[in-house]
This record gives sequence, C-alpha cells and structure tokens, in this order.
Amino acid sequence: MKENSDKKDSFPEDWPTHKGAPEFWEEIGRTVASFAVLEDILARVLVAVTGNREYDEEEVSKEDLQDLVKQLNAGLEKPIYDNLTVLINRLDETHFPDEENFGRLRVELVRRMRLYNPWRYAISHGAWVEFQSGYGPARLKYVRRTGDGLEGFTETMSRNDLVEIRGNVNVITHALLIAMQMQKIELPDIGP
Repeated sequence: MKENSDKKDSFPEDWPTHKGAPEFWEEIGRTVASFAVLEDILARVLVAVTGNREYDEEEVSKEDLQDLVKQLNAGLEKPIYDNLTVLINRLDETHFPDEENFGRLRVELVRRMRLYNPWRYAISHGAWVEFQSGYGPARLKYVRRTGDGLEGFTETMSRNDLVEIRGNVNVITHALLIAMQMQKIELPDIGP
C-alpha cells in the first residue's frame, strides 16, 4: 500500500498520543502490562494444577490412562493462548490439591478478577479521546460484544484511576502466586 505523505504530514507529531501527558500514556502501558502478567501467571497456574494432578487406580483404570493423558495434553495447551475471561472461568472450575484451604481464596480471586476483567479489554482496546485541558483525564470509549449484542460505554479516567486499577490487578496476581507457594505448586514455563 502506498503511503500518502501529504496526509501523514498533516498529523501532529506523536499522533494519536500527542494529547495527554506522557505519564498518562506510560500508565496505560503499565496497566496493560499488569494485566498481561496476570494472564501469564494464571495460565501457568492452570497448567501446573491440571497437569500435576495425581490419579489413583480407583479413579482411572490403566486402560483409560492413555486417553486421559491425551485429553490432559490437549487441555494443557489451551491456557497458553486463552484470553483472560476464559482463564478466569477455568480457574473457577479447577479443583486444586488443597481445595479445602484454597477454595475460599480461589472464589475470592475469581470474583476480583471478574471485577477488573472488563477494564483489561477497555484499556487495551478502547479509544482514548477528549483529553480535558490538554493534560487532564481522558474519555475512554469502548464497545464490546456480549451475548445480547454490542455494548458500549464511555468512562472518564485519570492517571490515578489507572494507577488504582494496576495496583489492584497486581494485588490479585501476588495473592495467586502466594497461594501457589503455600500449596507448594511450582509454576512451569509455558509457550514456545
């Protein structure tokens, strides 16, 4: 595709991030990165828990073991490329070795992840427009597909709002890591 240099030159330098303070755009990047780390840790938790489960002969016959291994291998690949919504749902459905102690924490972590999950997509995929007084808060516009069709929202957000979201996502990630350490579950490196 041929570039139209006349139109390109008519845009301000650093367009479309020329409005808003550099610190605001940096915080967007840090917040997106925090969600990405949560997704990575969550995928690794799911692989560690589902791939390390022990089965006794009463649960699975030797004949069915090979089929089970094939199913597990297929299931282990999925977290590597699943999105945060799917990973949260899988965590909600996963049985952990120490479910008696971890169950309530898992339920709370799932609740909190679902609370912040919409922000992950809005911050990453939404349009940041209409900065107030040049460097003030910006209006975030985002449209997502739901079971009922399209749903849009508009939210005015400041850098402090992003800092708060990032901080809460980091608390969730740390709690998940601590829970795995307490259960002595080692997280594998996954992916290509």
